[in-house]
Amino acid sequence: MAINLEILDASQSQLTQNEQVKNMIDKGCDVVCVNLVDRTDEGIEAVKNEEMLGTVYNDKDGQAREMLNLAFAIATDGDKSDIPLIDGKYVRTPYHKLTLENIEESE
Repeated sequence: MAINLEILDASQSQLTQNEQVKNMIDKGCDVVCVNLVDRTDEGIEAVKNEEMLGTVYNDKDGQAREMLNLAFAIATDGDKSDIPLIDGKYVRTPYHKLTLENIEESE
């Protein structure tokens, strides 16, 4: 079995990422792993500066790890029972609410 891997970088642009995902689907890719564009750093700074009351933290590292585990299991026809799948095909890690009181958890 041949596995072709293509890694794309949206450079923090949601519009670019949307187009990249559409193109991958149009190409007929069997597996598309997407680590969503993350604006967490901007939100954290705004909370620290008291410009916002709170934001959410996207566990991008955990999300990337689960995507890698899922892609590997699919590519090797491996066991997916330890992967927290939603509807048998999605992996989503939880967001965490950050406020001035718990902002240090993001560092």
